[in-house]
Amino acid sequence: MADSMDFDTAGGSPTPEAFLSAVRPVLDFIDTSRTACVVALGQFLDLRSAPAVGPDDLAQLMLGAFEAGDVPIGPLAYTSTTPTVACSEDGGSLSAYTERSPGEIDVLEALRLEPRRVVVAGARYGWLPGVPRTPSHVMLCDLEAILIEVQVYLHRRAERLNYRGRARVTVGVHTDLPQGVTLRRLDEETGELHPDGLRTRRFWPLSTEFALIDPPQRTRRRSYRLATRAARAFGASAPQLLADPDGLRSDDLPLLAR
Repeated sequence: MADSMDFDTAGGSPTPEAFLSAVRPVLDFIDTSRTACVVALGQFLDLRSAPAVGPDDLAQLMLGAFEAGDVPIGPLAYTSTTPTVACSEDGGSLSAYTERSPGEIDVLEALRLEPRRVVVAGARYGWLPGVPRTPSHVMLCDLEAILIEVQVYLHRRAERLNYRGRARVTVGVHTDLPQGVTLRRLDEETGELHPDGLRTRRFWPLSTEFALIDPPQRTRRRSYRLATRAARAFGASAPQLLADPDGLRSDDLPLLAR
């Protein structure tokens, strides 16, 4: 699979079709005919001679981030059961998931590593808090979580490669359900799931770029601006998981940002 995508020159983001083509291999773990999912793609833009991914690189990447406490950030972080881990046939992707009953997935997250990029995807299979099962719905907070997780993996992989160039992060949502995706957010006053969602059949991916040598505060601000754009697409006025980095003390910052 090629490492490039066709980008919309006006908005700086790929078309939904180009984004889906780039992340499709990681979606092999997710039955998108039964659920909507959030997806994040991280790319090394200046890595000219990318080494091949070794047989242990993916497992070491995930295990290192997990043992350091950097991941998971999304719903897997709050499950009471130990996730099951599975590997793709080509060895390039891993998934971690929990089940409500045998064969019935509750929460799933997948990670794929390629020479010039990292892909993370997550799905709840419709199990949103406090409402009947709604497979086509995705949460804003899950998109924000996966935005940070893909950066955790990008930074760790860059350290392994001694790469200090530019990176691009793109986030989006996808489903093959005929009704499309419904974007859900929390009520900004009560903290409960907002009763109204925004339905769309074509969510335009959102991107940002940064350099691995940028000061942490600059990267945090870029991430927060991207999360703010996502929040507005979901009908919220501000991110609901990430805090404004200019309003935090250093002790309050996520591990990625320290």
